[in-house]
Amino acid sequence: MSNKLLSTISRHRTILSNFSYLSSVQILNLVLPLVTYPYLIRTLGKETYGLVVFAHAVVLYLVIFIKFGFNISATKDISIHHGNNAKISEIVSSVLVLKILLFILTVSLLLFLSFAIPLLRENRILFLLTLHICLYEAIFPIWYFQGIEKMKYIAIINFISRSVAVILIFSFIDSQKDYMLVPLLNGVGSIIASLLSIWILFKHHKVYFSFPSIGLIKKYFKESLPFFISSLSTQLYTNANKLFVGIFLNMSDLALYDLAEKVTTLFKIPISLIGQTIYPRNVKTKDIDFIKKVSFYVVIITVICYLILFVFTKKLVLIFAGADMLDAVGIIRVLTFSVIPITIGHFFCTQTLIPFGYTKQYMTILTIASMLYFLLITIAYSLGFIQIYQLALITILIQTYIAIHSFILVKYKYKIW
Repeated sequence: MSNKLLSTISRHRTILSNFSYLSSVQILNLVLPLVTYPYLIRTLGKETYGLVVFAHAVVLYLVIFIKFGFNISATKDISIHHGNNAKISEIVSSVLVLKILLFILTVSLLLFLSFAIPLLRENRILFLLTLHICLYEAIFPIWYFQGIEKMKYIAIINFISRSVAVILIFSFIDSQKDYMLVPLLNGVGSIIASLLSIWILFKHHKVYFSFPSIGLIKKYFKESLPFFISSLSTQLYTNANKLFVGIFLNMSDLALYDLAEKVTTLFKIPISLIGQTIYPRNVKTKDIDFIKKVSFYVVIITVICYLILFVFTKKLVLIFAGADMLDAVGIIRVLTFSVIPITIGHFFCTQTLIPFGYTKQYMTILTIASMLYFLLITIAYSLGFIQIYQLALITILIQTYIAIHSFILVKYKYKIW
C-alpha cells in the first residue's frame, strides 16, 4: 500500500479510537449523575435539590472565566506543535498559570457576592463547596489531551472521579439535611481527577513546568481572548435559564427544568463526541469534504434520536425520576428540540469558521445571539411570560439564529461549503 493510504488508515484509526474514548467519557459524565439523580431527588426533595442546582448554575458562570476559551485556543496550539516538547511545555505552563490566576479571581468574586446578595449569603457554605467545579476546570488539562489526541486519559480519569463521587453520595447522603454534602462529595472526585491528570502530564508525558514571562502570559491571554468573549456570549444564555427559573419562579420548578436540561445534555452526546474528536483534525487539514460528510450523518442521527426520545419521554422520566417528576415531560420534549439547530450550528461555527480562520465572525455570531437572548428575556419579563416553557422556546430561537447566520456565512459569503 502507498504511504498516503497508510497515513489515511492510521488517521481514521486514531479518530475512531479517540471517538470511543470520548464516548466513554460522555456516557460516564451523564449516566453516573443520572444514577444518583433518582436517589437525590427523593432524599432531598424538589425544593432542596433545586437549591443545589441553583448553586451549581451560579458557579458555572464563574467557570466561564477560568476556561477563558483555552479549550479551543490551547487545544489548537497543542495540536499544531505536537511533538515539540519545548513549545508544548511553554503552552502548558502559560495556560496553567493563567487558569490558576483566574481561579483566585473567581473565588474572590464569589466571596464578595456572598456578602452582597442575600440568597448567596444565606447559603454561603453551599456555594463555596460548589467551587470545586472551578478548581477542576483550573487544574485539569483537558485541552492538552485533546490537542495530542489522547482521549484515553480523559476517559480513565473521569471514570475514577465520577465513580468515587457516586459511591460517596450513596454512602453518606441519607436525609434532606445532608444536601451540602452533594457538592462536597462531588468535589472529592474532582480533586482526585485533577491531581491524577497533572501527574500524567508532567511525569508520564515528560512535559516540564517553568514560570512563564509576563510577555508569554500576555501572548496566550490575547490569543484566547476572542474565544473567551464568544464563550461568554454563549454561556450567558446557555446557563441563564436556570438562574431565571431560580430567581423568578421557585426551586421546585428549577428541579423540573434541571431534569429537562440533563436529558437535553444526554441528547447532545453525538455532537459533543464527534466535535471534540474531529476538531484537532479539522484545524490541521481544513478538509471541507470530511466536515460535510460527518455533519450530514450527525444531523440525521440527531433527528432520529429526538423522535425516539419524544415517544419515550414519559417512560424515561418514570425510570429516572419517578412519578413526582412527570410534570417535566412537556418541558423535556420542548427543550431537547434545541439540539437539532445546535448540531447544525456547531458544524458551521466551531468546525468550519474557526479552522478556516474566521474567529472574529464566529465571535460576532455568538455575541449577537447573547444580545438577542437578553432582548427576548426582557420582552418576556415585561409581558409577564417568564415561565419554563417560554425560556425553552427562547433557547430554540437563539440556537436557530446561530445555525442560520453561520450557514449564510460559510455557504454564501465565504463560499467554504
